[in-house]
Amino acid sequence: MEDFDVFTNEINFTKPLFKNILNKYIHEVPSTPNGPNYQSGRKLMAEECLADNDDIGCAFHLSEAASASLRTMAVYREEQLRSAENKLFKITSYVKPIKDLVDANPIPKKDAKLIAMLSKDMDSITDTLKSYAIEEELPCHRRYLRFTKENNVDNFQRILKELPKEWTIIQLTVPYNPNENLMPLKEYRKDVNSIYVSMFTNDYVDSNAAGPITVHIPCNITKEGEKPLFTELYSLLDENYQTIDNAQFLNNKRLVQNYWSRREDIDLRMKSVINVMDKEWLGGFSCLLTGKLVDSCLRERIIKLVDNTISDWGLMRLTQKQKILLCNLTECCPVLQSQQIKSCIRRILTECGNTEDVRQIFNSECGNCNKEFRFLNELCLKCLSKCFEKIHHFSLVDGIRAFSQLAMLVKDNDEWAALKKAKRHPVILIVDDMLDTFPWETLPVLNHHPVSRLENIHFLYYLYKIHEKDVKDGYFTTKCEIGRYVINPEKNLDRMEKRMTSFVKYWCDTWSGHIGEPPPPTDFIKYISDAHVFL
Repeated sequence: MEDFDVFTNEINFTKPLFKNILNKYIHEVPSTPNGPNYQSGRKLMAEECLADNDDIGCAFHLSEAASASLRTMAVYREEQLRSAENKLFKITSYVKPIKDLVDANPIPKKDAKLIAMLSKDMDSITDTLKSYAIEEELPCHRRYLRFTKENNVDNFQRILKELPKEWTIIQLTVPYNPNENLMPLKEYRKDVNSIYVSMFTNDYVDSNAAGPITVHIPCNITKEGEKPLFTELYSLLDENYQTIDNAQFLNNKRLVQNYWSRREDIDLRMKSVINVMDKEWLGGFSCLLTGKLVDSCLRERIIKLVDNTISDWGLMRLTQKQKILLCNLTECCPVLQSQQIKSCIRRILTECGNTEDVRQIFNSECGNCNKEFRFLNELCLKCLSKCFEKIHHFSLVDGIRAFSQLAMLVKDNDEWAALKKAKRHPVILIVDDMLDTFPWETLPVLNHHPVSRLENIHFLYYLYKIHEKDVKDGYFTTKCEIGRYVINPEKNLDRMEKRMTSFVKYWCDTWSGHIGEPPPPTDFIKYISDAHVFL
């Protein structure tokens, strides 16, 4: 009872009990769980892993927290399709767990004789159960989509190795927020103070034979007089929807001019949002979103530069995670500002180190920092600087100077000019529902990158295995001449219909489809199943 205070409404768990409850919850989850609750449990587990320096475990739990509700719907849909194909599937799916339980607990010989005496029809019952057995063994990509014990760290790492080596897979996740269980979405959707950036696969993660790593980045921090970024974004979206809804009532020249004036104002404000995201929110950590270099020689030169700087300045106790982050930052120096680079170096050296090393030597002298901290970014810069000096026998100022000189060498030297516009392999973003409305693809650091989004690693792996034979050098190959389209089915966009019709008739003359009317259901299903491109 030491964990419960009967005189308050709060329950104070000890850390072991808290982790035990979390483990129990995520491992005993039903086959189709409640999405938001499942996401909350996984995010809390990810925080525990990150606090224990377990980056791989943290990345795995965050991957499980992405779009859990949509994943539940996908599993349910698959079950319905299988039931439609096989009328006995529902019966066999109920029988299988019981059969697995019986097989896992064999009956002792003494009890078997007793059961045989009591039940003369034992053999016939066994034969009947066998007739309902599910013989089909689902492939890994279908099993991993479900909520089972197959979803574990080992399988997660194996899946990442199976995916094309050209892909950079990045997940952006919002930490757990208890208000999700208490308030409507509109009330808590702006209440975000930080994000997790997880690199599942990355040029330097792969080359260093390291697993996925996660960085905790503060966000939504505004200067005095500025509107918080989330508030501005949702205000923009609301105005955008309202402007579009009112467009159908424009019936004179003045109203049309006013409409386009408001559209231009919204565009300018959106550019301002992107600028704040890039300069003040992500800062130098935007380097984590970049794709792998096609020219592997450039990557090897970057690694050599960072390794030489570490050995020349005697910073031998930097962790593998810090080296990977410094390599990413160095590679992106040509497109980052000097202040962004220096600020990012400071945070990599202080906030991304080994938490246990800091705990062992930490002795708070400022009076504000708590010895029971969980993450290094909870400590002030003064305490972090002293801890850095004790660990590396080197001042933080000199450490920042060492890597700033390296960064400026790459940023300003003509020898590295090719790095700014070097060709990149595809980037795949997995974005949390709470961050999904931000235009991540328009960040300056991704200007020359092929970028796409997917809901979670489960869908990515599932789709890859289905289309594996058509994926070449990290790209899905298709026949552009086989296309179908449905243009203006509700007949409420006359001018758009004229523009799009003339476009497809001229440039895509081999395509077919429906214009100004919805296609019949059979035609629509045929379009999306037969077409290589569907518009």
